[in-house]
Amino acid sequence: MKSINIKDLIKNLTLLLISVVIMLILFEVFLRLFKPQIFEIHPQGMYAANPRAGYVLNPGFNGSIKREEFTQYFRVNDKSFRGKDYSPKNPGTYRILLLGDSYAFGFGVKENETFGAYLEQCLSHKTNNKVEVLNAGVPGYGTVDQLNFLKLCGEEIKPDMIIVQFLSVNDFEENRDPAVERSVITNGYLTGKSDNEKEKTSFSLSEIMYWLKSNLHSAKFVSERLGYLAMKTGLMGNMESFWGEDFTEDDKKIARDAFHEFVNYASHLNAEILLLYTVGQGQVISKEQGELPSERFISEVAAAEEIKWINTLREMRKRSDRNDLYYPIDGHWTPRGHFAVAEMICKTQFPSVLTAK
Repeated sequence: MKSINIKDLIKNLTLLLISVVIMLILFEVFLRLFKPQIFEIHPQGMYAANPRAGYVLNPGFNGSIKREEFTQYFRVNDKSFRGKDYSPKNPGTYRILLLGDSYAFGFGVKENETFGAYLEQCLSHKTNNKVEVLNAGVPGYGTVDQLNFLKLCGEEIKPDMIIVQFLSVNDFEENRDPAVERSVITNGYLTGKSDNEKEKTSFSLSEIMYWLKSNLHSAKFVSERLGYLAMKTGLMGNMESFWGEDFTEDDKKIARDAFHEFVNYASHLNAEILLLYTVGQGQVISKEQGELPSERFISEVAAAEEIKWINTLREMRKRSDRNDLYYPIDGHWTPRGHFAVAEMICKTQFPSVLTAK
C-alpha cells in the first residue's frame, strides 16, 4: 500500500484552495460586470418618519422598486397610501381599508394588479353601490404597526371594513419590536435603530451570512437560487425558524392583544374586520401539507374575537398553478397570486357591501 506524503497532500490542498478562491473572485467580477445584483431594494426617499407609527410611505413620493424579476413603478398619495388620491367618503360608498406589509402593498406588481385593486373590481360587480379599496399596505409592517397606522388615519378614512393581512413568516418577529421602536430614517433610507446605535464586537453565523449576501454579488446570486431549489425539493420544509413557526407564548400574547385592540377600534369606527392569513411561498409549495402552528393560532384568535378570516394557505395549496403565485427568487406574489387572493376574499359573504348607505 502506497504511503501518503503529507507534504504533497498539503501542497495539493493549498493549490485546490487557491484555485477555488480565484474562481470565486472571477465569478464575483463577472457578476459585477455583466449581471450585477440589486442590494438596495427600497428607493431613497420612499419612507418618512412618523412618531406614532415609526415610519410611513412618504406622501407624494413616486419611484420604483427594482429586483431581478421585475421593475415596479409606484406612487404614494398625500395620505401615505399606495395609489391615487381619494376624496372624502360619499353616501352609498362602501370603503375598505387594506392594512398589511409588502404583500398588501404589492411588491412586484402594478397598482392595478394588487389584490386590493382586483378586489375593488370584483366587489363592484356584486352591488350597485360604489366600492373603494384603499391600499394602506406598508413594507415591513407587523400587526402592531398596522394597528398604530390605523389609529393615525381611521377617523378620517371612515372605513366600512378593515382587512388585516397577517404574514406568518415574520409578523410575530416584527411585533416583538414595533417600527416605532426599531426604525429610523437615515439619508432617506429606512434602517434599524440597532444598525446605528449598537457597536458590534462579535457576529453570529447568520449575521455573517447576511453581511455576505448584502455585500457580495456572488453570495447573493448563489444563496437566492439555492434557497428556491431547497424549497422546491422540500429540504426547507421543516425549518420552523426560517418560516416564522418558532414563535413563543409571549409572541402569541402580543399578537392576540393586538388583534383584540383591532376589533375594539374597528367597533369604534363601526367597521367590520376581516383577517387575511398569508404565508411564504415555501409553505405553499412544500410537500409537507400538515397544519402550521401559526395557522392554528390564527384560527383560535378569529374564533375568540368572532371575526371572519381567510386561510390563503389552504386555498393556494389546492391550486394547480400554486408554483406561479409567487416570484421564485423575490418571494412576493405575482399578479396571478394577487388575483387569487382577491378571488378568495370576493367569495366571502359580506352583506354590508350590498346594503351600504
